[in-house]
Amino acid sequence: MNTLSYILLCMLVRKPCSGYELKQYLTLFWESHHSQIYTTLGKLHEQGYVTVENDATHKQKKIYHLTETGKAIVAEWLVEENKA
Repeated sequence: MNTLSYILLCMLVRKPCSGYELKQYLTLFWESHHSQIYTTLGKLHEQGYVTVENDATHKQKKIYHLTETGKAIVAEWLVEENKA
């Protein structure tokens, strides 16, 4: 996985978010394009690290939730990064 994948997973630890919300938070400290974020979220979904739910109010809006597998990947990554 690339750094953007880990960052998105870490951001979802706090709370489920839409891709737009993730982009807004990410802009504070990382340069990335919408296309990169949504492509990465799609891959994370395929890998089982996040689930996707359609927003009840806005049909086009998708909310991304971290799975237990995603939480485990974040925990492993944090341990590895702290060893370095």
